[in-house]
Amino acid sequence: MAARPDHDVDTGAPSCFVDAYPEPFSALLNIGGRSPAAVVIDAASLPMASDLLRALASDSSLSQTAILLVGPKVETSAFAGPAKGRVSFVEDLDALAEAAETAVRGPAAIHVGPEAGSLFPLPGNEAQRLL
Repeated sequence: MAARPDHDVDTGAPSCFVDAYPEPFSALLNIGGRSPAAVVIDAASLPMASDLLRALASDSSLSQTAILLVGPKVETSAFAGPAKGRVSFVEDLDALAEAAETAVRGPAAIHVGPEAGSLFPLPGNEAQRLL
């Protein structure tokens, strides 16, 4: 995840951690090496946010990475084109924790009865743990 270095970012989501980068080039280098589940971009702080989105969208190894763009949707909607539908808009930092958790976990799982499940109990975060 990328964020403004002058902000103390706390996602509030226990399964998420944040790596903040002061500029997009070091962020791209680390993102390419890790293939994170989600990347957060504060659109207001990056004058080259559209270039960053274009770079993320063009890397096929990051096709499963969700992109969370923080900022008013009116201002950030212009950035949606380069990322080919992978951008989720987050209005403000208060909604970031929920959006990050949703991006990492995916849609809510349907409860399966014990007869259709595994013979062995699995922890709730098994899919996350195996990433």
